[in-house]
Amino acid sequence: MKYLFYANFALSGFKAYVCETDDPFHTMGEMHYRTMERIDRLTFREYNETSVKYITEEKGLKINKWTDKYRKQVNG
Repeated sequence: MKYLFYANFALSGFKAYVCETDDPFHTMGEMHYRTMERIDRLTFREYNETSVKYITEEKGLKINKWTDKYRKQVNG
């Protein structure tokens, strides 16, 4: 199962990140947990295109995709 991950990185302003991983709690540590503030108590949702569309269109947020395999940010 894939998950969406929401985080507010204080040093870089408000952004929403998408984690494509089967282990969201492991990935949370990979994304520098100490630098983020919680949004909706760190809400995890099933990853699908409908959810991404809702975030980008309804919330007006920029989506960045993270790949757990390479642990680097890629534009989405």
